[in-house]
Amino acid sequence: MPLVDSSSVSVSKSPATTAADPSIDIVPSVPAMHTRRTLESMPPEILDRIVSFVSGNDILQLCHAVRYFKYISRAMFDFASLLKMDFDQRVEMFSFWPRLMLDGLPIPVPVSHLHVLQTYSSILPKHGGYASIDDSTGIELIISALPENVEVMHKDV
Repeated sequence: MPLVDSSSVSVSKSPATTAADPSIDIVPSVPAMHTRRTLESMPPEILDRIVSFVSGNDILQLCHAVRYFKYISRAMFDFASLLKMDFDQRVEMFSFWPRLMLDGLPIPVPVSHLHVLQTYSSILPKHGGYASIDDSTGIELIISALPENVEVMHKDV
């Protein structure tokens, strides 16, 4: 490894020098074209806060635009697919975010469906969401798969 004689090294002087040592140039470490800020470059805590303000009509668009949120749309799609295929329910995505409306969910729910419901239910509270369900018989069979915040509707009121 060759040694460099410090007396032979010259530092150019330019208008952009430091106040402490005018012989040292200030050079940006990253080219300016690579410092563009994007939504995806934000910390997860900020992204999680942003998504809590998104409506049910816009959540899928956000999930498809920002890769970080793909886990939300995947969980929504998996649960909606089960409802549509197995229960022949009309699926409206606005009824999934931020309030998961489970009114009229056929009970008992198969165990495989409980796992998918639980996966999606674990996402909701992280973003200020909750589940809403009617007080039909059998609610105790799915309560463990619901998010920590649950609204129970009583039909006779």
